[in-house]
Amino acid sequence: MQNINFKLVIFSSVLIVFIALVGACSSDSSSNVVQPNQLTITSGVDGAEFAFDPATIEVGVSETIKIVFDNKGTIAHDFEIPDLEVVIATTNAGNTGEVTMVAPSVPGTYDFICSIPGHKEAGMVGKLIVQ
Repeated sequence: MQNINFKLVIFSSVLIVFIALVGACSSDSSSNVVQPNQLTITSGVDGAEFAFDPATIEVGVSETIKIVFDNKGTIAHDFEIPDLEVVIATTNAGNTGEVTMVAPSVPGTYDFICSIPGHKEAGMVGKLIVQ
């Protein structure tokens, strides 16, 4: 009888240690979520209605990025990266828009623009450099 109790105590102790180790090594699913790096692109800075600031942004390949477009101008603008089909819809003056994207898996340079007629031609262009 003592032999059975001894084995039961050993088994229980091993089981408790195992459960403790598994609990310590596991994590909740939220720690597996990729948090995007945030980039803020602004228009209308220092009276430059038809310009993006910054005009060049650099990101890593396959990087998850949250782009926030802050329209500090006096008229509506939008933000698009046509080759990547990334769009922040028309954003009225004083408002912001955002999009989360994953950068391409290969390095390259992509134009971003304001697609409202005449704005690109007036200088609302920039470069996304993936490296």
